[in-house]
Amino acid sequence: QIKALVLAVALALTTHVVAQDDEEIESQEAHLLMYKKMASDYAVEGQDVVVSYTIFNVGNTAANDVEVVDTYNTAVFGLEDGEITLNFDTIGAGLSEAFNHTVVPIQSNVWHDFGRAKVTYSYEDENFEQVTRSSWSTSMGRIGIITEAMHLRLTSMYAREWTTFSVLAAVPVVAPLLVWLTLRGSNSSKTKRA
Repeated sequence: QIKALVLAVALALTTHVVAQDDEEIESQEAHLLMYKKMASDYAVEGQDVVVSYTIFNVGNTAANDVEVVDTYNTAVFGLEDGEITLNFDTIGAGLSEAFNHTVVPIQSNVWHDFGRAKVTYSYEDENFEQVTRSSWSTSMGRIGIITEAMHLRLTSMYAREWTTFSVLAAVPVVAPLLVWLTLRGSNSSKTKRA
């Protein structure tokens, strides 16, 4: 009976705590997280570099008047396609938006810090007041811009292909040679005995 009493008290306390948690007013906030990444592994002079952005609203209310601003050093990059300033009317709670733009490196043998993009947005809180916030994207860090010749050297499979070809081509040559040497050795030992 004591076990039943302890169990009943524990159940009553748990129910009371859960009921209090349900009665609390949940704050209404929009919280945007932005992920920025480069689509390729290398930034090559004269070749397109696609930069992708994904904005996630992990809050519990919609984000309004969303503005994304990113900057690039114009001495190092030229904008090929897309915009580096973009606006969205609304990003709903639990939803995401994605976009990208293309830049072209115009210099090589330099390191460039891609930096972070800034996102500014507003939302209506539980008191029906407009709140404006800013946040930053993830950073891709410093990226080296390489020449096309260096890119070819880094990404070519010629060394691996030639090694594979050599090993596979050696098998039909070496196998008969080993058989011939074995047979010649056994024949010469028979001729010495006779």
